Amino acid sequence: MSHDRFTRLLHLLIAVGIVAQLVGSMGMVHPKPGRAGDALYVMHEIWGQVLLGILIVHWVWSWVRSGSVPIGQLVPWFSGQRCRAVWEDIKNYGSHAVRFRLPEATHPTPLPSAVQGLGLIAATVLGVSGTLLYFYMDPTVKMVGWLHDIKEMHEAVGVMLWIYLVTHAVMGMLHQWVGHESLWAMVKVWKKYPLGAAVLLAMIFFLPSPVWAGRVVDDLLAGYRSEGAVSFNAEQGRELFNRVNSGEGGSCVDCHSANPAQSGKHLKTGKPIEPLAPSANKERLQDAAKVEKWFGRNCKGTLGRDCSPQEKGDFLTYLLTIQ
Repeated sequence: MSHDRFTRLLHLLIAVGIVAQLVGSMGMVHPKPGRAGDALYVMHEIWGQVLLGILIVHWVWSWVRSGSVPIGQLVPWFSGQRCRAVWEDIKNYGSHAVRFRLPEATHPTPLPSAVQGLGLIAATVLGVSGTLLYFYMDPTVKMVGWLHDIKEMHEAVGVMLWIYLVTHAVMGMLHQWVGHESLWAMVKVWKKYPLGAAVLLAMIFFLPSPVWAGRVVDDLLAGYRSEGAVSFNAEQGRELFNRVNSGEGGSCVDCHSANPAQSGKHLKTGKPIEPLAPSANKERLQDAAKVEKWFGRNCKGTLGRDCSPQEKGDFLTYLLTIQ
């Protein structure tokens, strides 16, 4: 079974991307009025758009390439002749299945190609619907109308893709087990350029990471506005950071130093603390749940009370100005 190297690379990227998206969706915190999504949700949004770009490249390449699987074989549903070929292939697989065998094939046959096309269509629908939600959804407002329908479709197709993924993986391993080596054929892109393929994978799936913090903060600020906060002010955030409170509270400066871009030290334990500003510490502000956790702990420790949504927003706005 022969596939050009670029097709194999695209197939590998799509497979890795879909698995990452589906597995990640199981543990992420979705945004809703009064609550921002977590870092895993932000990753899901961004990777979804990257994956959609890869899928579009795959569709275009399937259209223009000269190979064993033309685009008409991936999407045979608009041709009577191709639909009949799929049906004949279904009967062929059925006749072999009753004998606990798989048909021998030296090239992709109509049924597996059509099934692969259905998976690509489902993944593309997920990518398009997720991108629409990314650009049009306001996490502070309950979704209604067409946007709610898009959300419902996104979730329903996600379940369908789970079923497809499991079935596709089982069939791939079954073909490999009986000696067809189809699974190895689709991933041997590494054979000639292993380092280049690894670098490309890393670039595609980790390049979005620098924007996660900005997206997390945007969602947090939107949540604070829904709780009654108004326009956020970096100067007020700076004053909150430097404010000396009476009693045991002290100030943020006591542990974080006067410059949030520099490392600090815990006032009581002496334990080193990484810089608070995301410009100096890329791990900061990437997880909404963690941001809220530390607000809850440190506001009570310094102010003796919970910070208001306005104070939280001002504080985050100030941190984003630190270079």
